Amino acid sequence: MVRTVVLGLDEVGREYARASKRDSASNLVGVYDPDRARAHRLGKELGVPIFDRPEELLEVAKPQVCVLSALEGKETLASDLLSRGIHVLSTLPVAPDAEQCEKLAARDSEKNGILAADFHLRFTPAMDKAREWVSGGEIGSPLFINMNLWRDVPDRHGDNPYHLFVSLGAHGVDVIRQFVGGVERVQCFGVRDKNGIWTSAQINMMCSNGAVGHLTISYEMVTHHPIARCEIAGSRARVVIENVYEDATLYVHERPEKLVLTNSIFGGIPQLSETWFRRLHEFLTSVQKGNLARDTTAVDACAAARVMEAAYHSAERGSVEEVES
Repeated sequence: MVRTVVLGLDEVGREYARASKRDSASNLVGVYDPDRARAHRLGKELGVPIFDRPEELLEVAKPQVCVLSALEGKETLASDLLSRGIHVLSTLPVAPDAEQCEKLAARDSEKNGILAADFHLRFTPAMDKAREWVSGGEIGSPLFINMNLWRDVPDRHGDNPYHLFVSLGAHGVDVIRQFVGGVERVQCFGVRDKNGIWTSAQINMMCSNGAVGHLTISYEMVTHHPIARCEIAGSRARVVIENVYEDATLYVHERPEKLVLTNSIFGGIPQLSETWFRRLHEFLTSVQKGNLARDTTAVDACAAARVMEAAYHSAERGSVEEVES
């Protein structure tokens, strides 16, 4: 089993800790959070040691894999972990901006530790089937993609006006890039709260393969209802993914029937937390097999950060922005 620790116990960090506890590939050997009460609650729930300092956790627990969630200075800690040869799975944002993300992604190729990004929305049967249809040419030439992704305000959102883009937005961009590749130009309009923080945005995209895209993101919703929808349309057919994992539907233009993959209650995804379990299991399995060189999600995180950086500037300036490659 892979010795695993989780640093940062916001809601996503807690999901990863629970996933690590029940994964047969993992031995969860410690958790840490600056909020000691929160760390104690989770440590008691899972029956694992808690630590007062990240340094103490590393010295005592001797992890092979560290899941990093919401922590101040996360990119500095990630750099230190990589230099120690510890593999890092980071939630978004991996770093405060695209430039720092790229430095970390370059660093993991220089050291023994490998950096990987969360991107848990990829790890569903619905996404697998949609990728199969698109890559197999079922939809023909891609024409447009629409992605909607929203939720309530996350833990530790703080006063960062850029957070909506680098966290929620980057997840949406990653889904878009799965189907239509790179993004070249963006135009963004957004809504701010009374403190001037961006809470909702709509982003138009020109993609490198000639398709156009649209991403809607918001921190003003609730998670009692569907949180995501993705629609990919081409010259021959259209694919729709409902609510991350519920359904993937293929609408062929010339046929009255539709082809639907519905999430199974037997062996499917019972709830959103299963996506974090699947993402972690894939990473741990790669560690066990020594196949980490094929994990390119850190590079994908940098690309998504560049797109969202351009979207943020567009919202601030009221301009169309080029995406730096």
